[in-house]
Amino acid sequence: MFSYSVNAAAVEQLTDPTRPANYQAVAAANGGLSSLKLEQIVSSASRRFAVIDGQKVKIGQQVGQYEIVDIQPKEVLLRQSDGTDIRLTLFTHIKK
Repeated sequence: MFSYSVNAAAVEQLTDPTRPANYQAVAAANGGLSSLKLEQIVSSASRRFAVIDGQKVKIGQQVGQYEIVDIQPKEVLLRQSDGTDIRLTLFTHIKK
């Protein structure tokens, strides 16, 4: 029993080796939304959806406490229940 709890604690401390080195800085730039990561946007005449934290979402669906309001080719607009809008953009960590 003891070895299981030690192993579980060790696993929880591991980080994703593919995560960008500046991931936290990018999240803070998006208003501190470290828990939301925009991974993909598909926008065409016949379909429009985004992938946020591995979840495929469409306009009108919920992601945590946010509603998906709009999906554009490079950004997704989310709205909190209090009316606050949040924009998630693709490739915010890439500097020109």
